[in-house]
Amino acid sequence: MQAPLTMVAFIAVSLVLDLPKPEDHHLQGRLKRVDFLGAFSLVTTLLTLLVGLDRGGNTAWNDVLTILFLAISGVASVMFIVAENYIAKEPFAPLRVIINRKFSPNYLCNFFGVAAQICTLFYVSLYVQIVHHRSASQAGLALVPTTVASVAASLMCGTIMQATGRFYGLTVTMYSIMALGEIILWVCSGVLARS
Repeated sequence: MQAPLTMVAFIAVSLVLDLPKPEDHHLQGRLKRVDFLGAFSLVTTLLTLLVGLDRGGNTAWNDVLTILFLAISGVASVMFIVAENYIAKEPFAPLRVIINRKFSPNYLCNFFGVAAQICTLFYVSLYVQIVHHRSASQAGLALVPTTVASVAASLMCGTIMQATGRFYGLTVTMYSIMALGEIILWVCSGVLARS
């Protein structure tokens, strides 16, 4: 089920996203613009952090491998900051944007919104399987409308932000709708109704 939805999302993004034409037509020139060190250090940071946290929670926090993974994550994150700030000619995550206080409410909204959405997807699928006695594939199918709505809302908001250059009101509106949806989901899970 993921493959068709991924293709729909890929096609939708390719139709909506308006990228400028590349100036350099030579492969070597284009490869020089890619921030390989930043990408490698970011992937290493996230991978080792997640493995370290998972291992710490499941095995032990004082385990040698847990400590090693978390230490590698710390070193890789410093390497990422150095790469983005001093080495990369065209960083994909410029620090001047990341540490801009104007964007911190959006970062926090995004962090907590994604956390809530992941929890919701996890628990709704369990709810459908346990309470409604459905299979895992049927539970996954129940999540398709949420996934489609999330992709559509992301594309729509990105288009609006690109056209207007404004994001505050849109962010407040979308996260208010998301919070309302979470409340409705909670109420319909047996608090006032069962649906």
